[in-house]
Amino acid sequence: MVKLNSLAISSMDRIIAGILLCGFGGSFSIDFPEISAELLKRKLANAEATGAEVLVTDCPGCVLQLRGGMDQKSGRKMEVKHIAEIIGE
Repeated sequence: MVKLNSLAISSMDRIIAGILLCGFGGSFSIDFPEISAELLKRKLANAEATGAEVLVTDCPGCVLQLRGGMDQKSGRKMEVKHIAEIIGE
C-alpha cells in the first residue's frame, strides 16, 4: 500500500492468470455476455479482496462495467470512480 496525499493506494495483487479485464471491451459484453459476466465477477472479487473502499480505473468502459456490477451485488459494495474524479477531488 502506498500513501499519496490523503489516499492509501493498494493494487490488486491477487490477479489470477492475467485477469486484468473487466469484461466490457467495446461490444464484447454484448457479443459474449456469459464470458463478460465471469470476467466481471473475477475482477470484482479481486478488487474486494484488497479491502479498498473505492475502485479506481482510467477506462470509461471499465467504470460502466464495474459500477453496473457493484450495483447488482448484495452485501459490501465499493465505490467505482474514474481516475479523473479522484484527481478532481
